[in-house]
Amino acid sequence: MKTLSAEKIKKFREKIYHQRVSRLLQHGGKGLNPLSKYKKDEKGQTLVVTKQISGFFFREMEKLGAPNPDQYFTSLFNLFQILTKEAEPISFDCGFSISEKDIQEADNKQTIELLTTNIIITYFNNVKTHKGTVDTTLLEPSLSGIIARSNAGRDYKGLVSNTLTTLISSLAEDKPWREYLDDINDADLICRLTGAKLPSMEKKALAGIIAKSRKEIKSYNDVFTKILVTRAQMAAREKNKKKLLKAMEKMNNATLAILEKIDDYLVSAHRFMQIIGLSPEVVLGGNDAALKQNLIWIFLGAKPDKADQVNLLENLGVATARYRLNMLFDYPNITYYCRQFKSEEQYSRLYFDMFRLLFRELKEKMTALDQASGETDIRVFCQYLLEVERAVENLHLEEPDLPEEKQSVREAYVAAVNQIEFQHLTGMMKASEKVCQVTQDRTREMMADLRSALVAGAFSALIEYSKEPLTADTATNGIKKRLHAYAMFYKPQREFYRNFFDTYVGSKAQPISTYLADIMKTNKLFAAAILMVLSDEKVMKELLPPNRTGHARELLIRLRKEG
Repeated sequence: MKTLSAEKIKKFREKIYHQRVSRLLQHGGKGLNPLSKYKKDEKGQTLVVTKQISGFFFREMEKLGAPNPDQYFTSLFNLFQILTKEAEPISFDCGFSISEKDIQEADNKQTIELLTTNIIITYFNNVKTHKGTVDTTLLEPSLSGIIARSNAGRDYKGLVSNTLTTLISSLAEDKPWREYLDDINDADLICRLTGAKLPSMEKKALAGIIAKSRKEIKSYNDVFTKILVTRAQMAAREKNKKKLLKAMEKMNNATLAILEKIDDYLVSAHRFMQIIGLSPEVVLGGNDAALKQNLIWIFLGAKPDKADQVNLLENLGVATARYRLNMLFDYPNITYYCRQFKSEEQYSRLYFDMFRLLFRELKEKMTALDQASGETDIRVFCQYLLEVERAVENLHLEEPDLPEEKQSVREAYVAAVNQIEFQHLTGMMKASEKVCQVTQDRTREMMADLRSALVAGAFSALIEYSKEPLTADTATNGIKKRLHAYAMFYKPQREFYRNFFDTYVGSKAQPISTYLADIMKTNKLFAAAILMVLSDEKVMKELLPPNRTGHARELLIRLRKEG
C-alpha cells in the first residue's frame, strides 16, 4: 500500500514540534543553534513554517513511487490528522498561497505539488482559532471542505481542460500500455485537487490499453502453463531420482523467472484497476481465470481439472505448504492477487483449508510443549507462529473467519503456558501478543484465560518442586523464585498474589483450601515454606494486604502446633 505511514508522520511531528529535544539542541554547540533561538511567535509558541510540512510530504510521496489518487489523498489526510493532534501549543507560519497563473503554467508534476501546497497552507491557516484552540471542522477523509476553501475565488476550468487535452493526446499515441498509466494517474489527481472529476475515458482508448494489457499477461500465462504441465509430466515419467532432481532444478529456475514477470505485470495491472476502478476480470479478461488456475496449481497443489476434489488437510503436508507459501510471499503482487481466492466459490474451500492446515499444525506444536520442552522447542514454535502471522496478513484472513480453529489455537496456547517449566516462561509469554494477532483476538479475550493459567501454572510448578529433596531454606527461596516468575507477567502483580492466595491457600469462605490441606497432609515442610513466604510482610508488603499475610501466619502457627 503506497500510503505515508503513521510512524513516519509521528517522527516528523516530534522533530518540528520539538517534542523530543536532545541536550545538544537545548544548549547548542558547534554549528548548532540552541532551541531558544528557533522561531517563536508573539506569544512565545513554537513557530512551524508550512514549507517544512509540504517539503516532507513531497519527499515521502516521491519515495513511495506513484501512488494513485486515493492513496495520495489518504496520505494527505493522515498528515493533517496526526499533525493536528499535538497542535495546541504550536503556531503556523503559512505564507502566501501560490497564484493561479503559476499553477496554470506548470507541468503535471509541478501542478500537483502547487495545488497540494495551497491545500496544506489553507488547512494550517484554519486549524487554529483566534483563541489558540485547535479547529478540526475541515478535517475529513475526502478533504473536500479544505479543497473548496483552497480553490475559493479561483477558476481552474482552463487547467482541467488543458490537462484532459494532454491526456487525450497521450492516449492516442501508440506505445506500451504501462506508459499510459502515469498520464492517467496525474490527470485524475489534478482533477481531484481542483475539486473536479476525471471524465470517463473514451471506450476506444480504454479498450486499446486493456487489449495490450491482456496480450502481455496471456503470453506470460501461456509459458506458465507449459512449465507446470512439463513439471507434472516429468514427475510422472522420470523414475531416476537424480535425473528428476537435475531436471526439476531447471524447471524451478524457469518457474521463478515467469513468476517474476507476472508479479511485475500485476504491479501495473493493479495500479490501472485502482485508477480507473476496474475489476481483474475486466482488465485481464479470460486470462484472469487461467492465471488463477495456474496459481492454485503451483501454490496449493490443486490441478485445474481436480481442484474441487483436492483435500488439502489430508494430501498437502505442512512442510510443503510452508515452502509454497514462503515462495508465494516473495511475490507481493501475486500474493495480493491471490486474496481473491477467499471470495470465489471455486477456490474458497482451498483457501480456508490452507489456513485450517496451518492452524492445526500450530495447535499441535503447542500441545507438544510440556515440562520437558526447552528453549529450542519454544523457538521452533515461535518461528512457526511468525510464518502463520505472515500468511494471515498477506492473504487477508479476517476476524470472523474460522472462529473454531482460532479458538482451539488460543486454548492450546493457554494450556501450554500452564505446562512448561517456569524457567522457559519468558520465551513463551513473549508470544502472547502474537497469538492474539494471529487468531485476530481483538478483544484480548484470551488474556483473561491466560491470567488464570499463570496462577494455575504457578501452583503446578510448586507441586513439581515439592517432589524434590528440600530443606526449609531452599524451599522458601525456590517458592519465591517460582511465584515471581509467573507474577511478573500478571499485571498488576498484586492481583496475581491475591488470586493465588484465595485459590490455593484460603479465603473467608474456605479458610484452608483443599489444595493446601492436601500439601499439609503429605509434605508439611513444603506447606510451611509456602506459608512462610506468604506471611512475610517485608516480601509481601506491596503484594498482599495485611489480612492475607496475617491469615497465612495463623495457618503457619497452627501447622507448627500440629507438629
